[in-house]
Amino acid sequence: MKKPKKINFFAIGKKVISNEIDALQEVSSGIIKNEFNGVCNFLLETKGNLIFLGIGKSGKVSEKISATLSSLGKPSFYINAAEASHGDLGAITKKDTLVIFSYSGETEELVDLLPNLKQKKVNICSVTGNKNSSIALSSKAHISLNLEKEADILNLAPTSSTTAMMMIGDAISVAITNYEGLKRSDFGSNHPEGSLGKSFIKVRE
Repeated sequence: MKKPKKINFFAIGKKVISNEIDALQEVSSGIIKNEFNGVCNFLLETKGNLIFLGIGKSGKVSEKISATLSSLGKPSFYINAAEASHGDLGAITKKDTLVIFSYSGETEELVDLLPNLKQKKVNICSVTGNKNSSIALSSKAHISLNLEKEADILNLAPTSSTTAMMMIGDAISVAITNYEGLKRSDFGSNHPEGSLGKSFIKVRE
């Protein structure tokens, strides 16, 4: 029986964490004020719904940010790009703002929807790693993330890029809900259950 090769999991894990911290610092120092403000203002001016569209790992980020916004009192929902091309596009109107997270900015399932979205006159804002990508160029407002590499050894797995997009999404969520005057009581009313919800229960309740 072959002996399993020895590997220092801890050292690899620490390196990944270090790489992701470096990536977050890189994005934090490189973020452009006008781009960030532009996206925030665009979302605040939306007359209809905030709709997050995505697929794959970036789609998971989009889904999480949509949930964060809703929990902070800014209603939004997420649509998977594959489902959108099979009828869910009908949920999107020209009054809505579509938010797309895609690091490459060229994800096929998303790019294929752009002509339909243009025909429906849907406003798009996006976060990508390529300001010259199809998704970025189709957006009314855009934030570009400049990262040299992912956190994994092979520089393949979405790691630093998805962490950075999550950070930017959280920053946008907190920024616009703070502007709209989010109160502690508002947050509590959206969390009636769980340990977080119980921390808002008053003695008389």
